[in-house]
Amino acid sequence: MNNQFKILIPQYNPPKTYLKALNLVGLDCDCKFNPPSFNEYKGLLLIGGGDVYPFFYGKKIEFSNANLPKDAIEFKAIDYFYRNGLPILGVCRGLQQLNVFFGGTLKSVNFHQGNSRLDAYHPLAPTENGFLKGLKRVNSNHRQCVDQLCKQAKDVCFSTDGTVEGFSIGDNILAVQFHPERMDISAIITVYGEFAKMVKAYAKI
Repeated sequence: MNNQFKILIPQYNPPKTYLKALNLVGLDCDCKFNPPSFNEYKGLLLIGGGDVYPFFYGKKIEFSNANLPKDAIEFKAIDYFYRNGLPILGVCRGLQQLNVFFGGTLKSVNFHQGNSRLDAYHPLAPTENGFLKGLKRVNSNHRQCVDQLCKQAKDVCFSTDGTVEGFSIGDNILAVQFHPERMDISAIITVYGEFAKMVKAYAKI
């Protein structure tokens, strides 16, 4: 493993699509639910999963498959990586975690969850700014989305129904509501490739 570009995924045995996407852009990863230290990592990848527990953003909405220990560990990791200026990429649930961590809230959303194991697809609203400006449509499989967007978010991208599909925070945080690792190679390069640039730039400091 190339420790110079080692990323933490705070979950055991994540889907291989994430690992393949990281490998494609030249990053290695360590999959540990709650590592004793974050010091050895050069970036954080927050992946999809169950809903964020509404307790953390003070709302009463329906939720499914929430995991309090996972939420707490991921918030702890976000805090460490953010305070130390380390790159973070949030995918699907990861975007929601980042939005909540920085003071935003979530709500339920319709028509963004596919049937069985298949993703739903929907078009993006045109945008001239941000790291997603080249994408025309995205996939999704989620029951919740951004309600109140955190104040730090910039370069915000929406689907045509108004759902937040991506944003950045500062110079080292990217978040997408969709799953680029389950799309074509251009989507992987657009998102994971941008994350890799951040990681490699930080590793050279």
